[in-house]
Amino acid sequence: MHTEGSSETHHSANTDGNHNSSAKLHLPMLLSEWGFIQNGTYWNQTTYNKCLIEFMGKYKPSGWMQWELAGSFYRKTSYATGVQVQDLDEAWGLLDHEWKGTRSVVTVENSLTKMIEATLKSGKRY
Repeated sequence: MHTEGSSETHHSANTDGNHNSSAKLHLPMLLSEWGFIQNGTYWNQTTYNKCLIEFMGKYKPSGWMQWELAGSFYRKTSYATGVQVQDLDEAWGLLDHEWKGTRSVVTVENSLTKMIEATLKSGKRY
């Protein structure tokens, strides 16, 4: 992930090759398909969660998406073996296996909620 300059890049080259540090190039930035296991402890075992929360506030992306919502799969084929498995649990899913509730309230409170707050503090309103 390239974060330098984020949605505002503060450099450009003139036709003569000289750099103009006052020019701004505005680009939308989207952080897509990030996530981690929803087991209630992983969010606190790595720096990944903290880094993502700080990233939202500092670089103000145009948007982001959590991977994944689904709590289970009706049918999934293993890439390694080619075997199809029915009713496979998805430990990275925000929803529980039955898709009726949140898999890990602790993880949501300490990760997703803080990312939402950091995004909203960035001044972006959608």
